[in-house]
Amino acid sequence: QSTKIIVGTENEIKSKTLQGQTFLGVTGTATSDATAGAGDILTGKTAYVKGAKVSGSMANRGSPNVTLNAGKSYTIQKGYYDGGCITAKNPIRRECGILC
Repeated sequence: QSTKIIVGTENEIKSKTLQGQTFLGVTGTATSDATAGAGDILTGKTAYVKGAKVSGSMANRGSPNVTLNAGKSYTIQKGYYDGGCITAKNPIRRECGILC
């Protein structure tokens, strides 16, 4: 019969042991129920999803401040926004010379 020896730092054991479980006196932090994908995580950030490291691909669009003149449009691109303001300047008016 053989004996298996486990060697690792406390953080390594935490990250490999499921959350709420204890192994060698260390409570695990790993989860297996995450549902995020690369598009749900900001570019330049990483996360662990179902035990696999995922690199984000969601663009950070910041806080756009846009003023639109009459008849113009602004396309809101896919990504993360942390605020901003879109203002309509000179709205179109419908006027007629006959009052009823």
